[in-house]
Amino acid sequence: MNVATVCMILATVLGACKKEDKDGKIKWKIENGTLTISGKGEIEAVIHDILTGRTTSENPWDKHRESVHTLVIENGITSIGHFAFENYKNLTSITIPNSMTSIWDYAFAKCYRLKTVNYNAINCTRMWGCYVFEDDTAFSILNIGNQVKTIPEGGFSDCDYLTSVTIPNGVTTIEEGAFVYCSRLSSISIPNSVTTIGKNAFYLCENLNSIIIPNSVTSLGEGAFGECRNLTSVSLPNNITTINNRMFWACENLTSIIIPNSVTSIGDKAFDMCINLNSITIPDNVTNIGEWTFSNCPNLTSIIIPKNLKNIGRYAFAGCMGLTSITNFNLVPVDLDWTVFQVVDKSACTLKVPANAVSAYQNAYEWKDFNIVGM
Repeated sequence: MNVATVCMILATVLGACKKEDKDGKIKWKIENGTLTISGKGEIEAVIHDILTGRTTSENPWDKHRESVHTLVIENGITSIGHFAFENYKNLTSITIPNSMTSIWDYAFAKCYRLKTVNYNAINCTRMWGCYVFEDDTAFSILNIGNQVKTIPEGGFSDCDYLTSVTIPNGVTTIEEGAFVYCSRLSSISIPNSVTTIGKNAFYLCENLNSIIIPNSVTSLGEGAFGECRNLTSVSLPNNITTINNRMFWACENLTSIIIPNSVTSIGDKAFDMCINLNSITIPDNVTNIGEWTFSNCPNLTSIIIPKNLKNIGRYAFAGCMGLTSITNFNLVPVDLDWTVFQVVDKSACTLKVPANAVSAYQNAYEWKDFNIVGM
């Protein structure tokens, strides 16, 4: 009986076997169920024959996969290849080091017992959570290290069992789709160090119910909180100038929102399908409202339009069937497409305008059909 066989038996029986070996620049050891990988370089992909489904190439530690419950990858390792830890069924915790730059698809697929991910990568540019943790890998605890600056594009997308995330102070960027489709995510803490939240960063986080975006944030990408259907409370930063397209699209439980005075433009479909939104105040500096911006908000009853508004896009308030009051401080009626207030009962909606502008609105296309009163 050789040493390797004895080691495997002891690992199974005692759970305390220590195994250390080298593969090029990569070192590894197993001790008490913990697989530690160190050295410099990349953890190779595991290769499957697509015709037979058989594994044709493995890493040297794979024969111990049944006894591994903790994986620690130390600083110096830069990449984890495709399928590298697939089917580690007893793995419960992994630690990703500062040096990691890429984690490839299916790296942790079918790790059914994985619960905790300790993420420390400073410059990881390739990591799509929906593929990395594919096939019912259901981790629920994400610990992000204090040296992390960027949450990578798609990094934790479709991680269905994440319920809360605390982003540490020091992170500056949450990239596109970082937490998209995290359907159970109900709480997220964003620190004052964050300046950028990317496109679709929290899209379809259906259980997210409140969000405070700190004043350090100057850029919010398109669809950042789209289809967060249980979102009821949002605090926007006072430095953003644009509410981008689809920012809060189909946030069905959002009833009100304060748009900061710094905003000059509200994009297409920004609040489309916010079916419980009941009032909106558009601040003085807004000059542009995009297409479909507040469309299909049937419970929207009142709008305040600022004096500097220059453009209202097509279908901007279409389908707002509950609209009964518009307060418009603009002295000059904005030219409207016929679709802007489509389905709105204008005769039942009071339009309040400056007293010296009443005549102008009474003669303006698409405004004249409202119940116009001076103020």
